[in-house]
Amino acid sequence: MIFLDTLGMAFFEFSANKLRTGLTMLGIVIGVGAVIALMAAGQGAQKGVTDRVRGLGSNLIFIQPATTGSGGGGVQNLRSLTLTTDDADALRDTARYPEIQAVVSQFGGASTPADTSQTTLQTQLIGNGRNTTAIITATEPNFAVVRGYRIAAGQFLTQDDLDRKSTNVVLGAKVAQALFDSPQNALGKEVRISFGPFSLNLTVAGVMAARGGSGSDDTQI
Repeated sequence: MIFLDTLGMAFFEFSANKLRTGLTMLGIVIGVGAVIALMAAGQGAQKGVTDRVRGLGSNLIFIQPATTGSGGGGVQNLRSLTLTTDDADALRDTARYPEIQAVVSQFGGASTPADTSQTTLQTQLIGNGRNTTAIITATEPNFAVVRGYRIAAGQFLTQDDLDRKSTNVVLGAKVAQALFDSPQNALGKEVRISFGPFSLNLTVAGVMAARGGSGSDDTQI
């Protein structure tokens, strides 16, 4: 009974003060809407950052050549250590390293946007009567899977490419755009890279989807 009396009094107050009631309800709606919008924006931003980190490789470890030093009296003898594909093969031993899901070797390119320890193979790439600058990454078929790359058109390099020592190449998104305007236009076309007096013609087998960011992912081949 008390509840019904209270409810009746509330409706009476609402009807007697329509303007105040309307403004109060409007404030509640705006406040709740603002909170929901902020929560949605925060969750969207969090998902974007999470997806970006996952794309770069949240469980990815880079192993790079190091330099060791020895000597005394202020004189250092530096010795550069190198890595070979045999080292990558050793890490593929699942019996010894069961935690490792996949291993891929890479020469050139850039492991991370801030990485300056590797040799950067930068070249002038010519195709379709145009030219652009690209960074060469020599690698293996598992590269796309390990690094989380997606293919926009065509396919990535295959084991058959390695076995036949084919001259197939996969272009970064910006490289394909600069030379052929779109990923589809690039497929099957030839591009040429030059090393001093030497040049090599390559056939475009695929184009990678754009990665964005400040790194060199989209300007590599």
